[in-house]
Formats: sequence, C-alpha cells, structure tokens
Amino acid sequence: GRMPRVFDTVIVASEAELDLLEARFTELADLDVVHVIAESPVDLRGNPKPLWFWENAYDREGVPGRFTRWHGRWNHVRVEPYELPERGDAKARKDALREYLAHATCAEPDVVILHGSVDEVPAEWAVREIAEEAGTIALPVALEMRWCAYDAGRVHPLPWRGTVAHTWRHVGSFAGLREKRTTLPAVVGAGTRLSMWGQEGDRAVHPDGHALWNAEPDGTWPKWVRAKFPC
Repeated sequence: GRMPRVFDTVIVASEAELDLLEARFTELADLDVVHVIAESPVDLRGNPKPLWFWENAYDREGVPGRFTRWHGRWNHVRVEPYELPERGDAKARKDALREYLAHATCAEPDVVILHGSVDEVPAEWAVREIAEEAGTIALPVALEMRWCAYDAGRVHPLPWRGTVAHTWRHVGSFAGLREKRTTLPAVVGAGTRLSMWGQEGDRAVHPDGHALWNAEPDGTWPKWVRAKFPC
C-alpha cells in the first residue's frame, strides 16, 4: 500500500538555508511529503530581507527557479512583519513564525507532522517508518541525528535530538513541540543535522568546545550530501 502523507514543517530565514531545504526535498523525494515553508520579508531582528524560498520557487523572467522541479510538493506561508512580535526578542519572533506554519498544514487529524529546524535533515527510512506505523507507535517522538558542523565531513561527538514527529490533531503549538524535543523518546540514527552549513570557523573545534571528528560521508548521510560529495 501507499505510504500515508506526511507534512514537513520548517521556517526559512536565510539564503544559506536554501541548500538545506534542497537536501530535505531530495532526501524525501520518494515519499508522499508536503514541505510547509514559512518565511517573512524581515529577519529575526526586524530588518528587511528577501523571501529567499519564494524568490527561488519558480522560473522568473527566463531564469530557472531552484525549486521549480519540486512544484506541487510544498506549501508556502508568507508572514508579514506586523504579524510578528515587536523587534528585540529574536526567539519570540522565531516562535511566532513557527506558529504560522499551521496556516498551510492542511492535514487530516491523524496525519504525521514533522517539525524541526531546516538544518535537521530527516532520514528517508525514519520518515517512512513513522508514517506507516503512526497508528501503532506512541507519538510524539524526536529524531536523533548525526550532528555535522560547517560541512558534511566534520561530526560533533554528541548526537542531536531535534525534529519532532506528532499527529496533527495533537500538535497544538509548533513552538511548544520544539521545546519538548530533548525530553521525548528518540528514534536513533534518524538523520543528519547540517549545522552552520557553509560558515567559516575552526573546523577542528565546535564553538561549544567539543573537538569535531573527521568523517567520510557514507550511505547513511543525506542523499543530497552524497550526490554533492560522492563517497
């Protein structure tokens, strides 16, 4: 039988995150997934910025859009500046953006919703398994992931518990779901977090002080990473 539909909900805040979005689309391309993307024409400090995803969603004036080929697999939410809290509290603004994801999550009550940061790329097998077993396993669960820093070949020694899976009828608050992520039962080895993707920094040490391991990406890394950096 066909795998049930899943809604993958994220916010996009910068141009660098388009890579991460592409990694998500690529990883989950063979599943029935709708990616719900919220973004605002202002950043978390209230300064104007482009709608990065929207400007790359279609061909425009003869220029191919980066996400044109994924047409039909995403819903987009534009959040106006006046719909966000006053400037100054970046976390409150980010949490408000998360809640607007509900505006384009047109799911049935028992459908599985994924909510995480755009840099947390869920593994295809984990999403398939959760969707197919949603009626028989206890949700919510958190996806525990390999944690890369700067690029795909630097791995933090600790795993990262980020993206949460829950049924739509029980999601309530997206920000609330995010807050619970470290306390939930974990699906282990369920993806890869590509943190600080493309940023400059000391490739040997994470800003939190942990030494980073050198790793050769293998078949458990996201498909997009393997295509870009053949193993």
